[in-house]
Amino acid sequence: MLEYRIKARFYFQQHDASAHENIWRWGFATDAGSGEYDVPQCNRSTTPPSECVHAISAHLKVSDFSDMGATSCNLRNVWNGLAPACFKGGKNASVGFKPVYVGAHCHAPACISEELYNADTGELICRNVPTYGTMAGGANGTHRFEEKGYLALPPCVWGDPALGLTEPPLLRWETNLLSIKKVNSTYAHTGEMALWQGRGILV
Repeated sequence: MLEYRIKARFYFQQHDASAHENIWRWGFATDAGSGEYDVPQCNRSTTPPSECVHAISAHLKVSDFSDMGATSCNLRNVWNGLAPACFKGGKNASVGFKPVYVGAHCHAPACISEELYNADTGELICRNVPTYGTMAGGANGTHRFEEKGYLALPPCVWGDPALGLTEPPLLRWETNLLSIKKVNSTYAHTGEMALWQGRGILV
């Protein structure tokens, strides 16, 4: 019998209406909304493993992210593959939103990258790439989570330039987007994912 113990520490700030804003939760599945997809094996007789790359893409508008007309939602069940909004407002009263966080959801170790572009301008909005740990020892303090054999998938984050962050772009509802997911296909596998999920402030 296995026994697991988890120790957690939570940090929070008391709500301050002058400094805190409501954020909209959104999501999008690059694989036609199915949530998971199959990756076929590349031709290993002619392609080295480093070049075995399978890619999928999706074209969408920012308005496809979610139904902002929702006036209520079940906070215990907010994820159905398309992340319905839990925001009491409505996009009809806004021109779009500014992201504060955008993160890809893909599976290690095959995941290579996931990119989100503004298809109207060609601008890269966000690119997530797995970062592999290399430290055999001393992975603590500021180097925690950098152990050899582990990896992280750092998200894209925006915020106040005074805090060292980049000012977030305005993503209008009519903006066209392009999502590209790349995965290593040395071996065929099922259950691969290519999701985007994030938070943003309505504008």
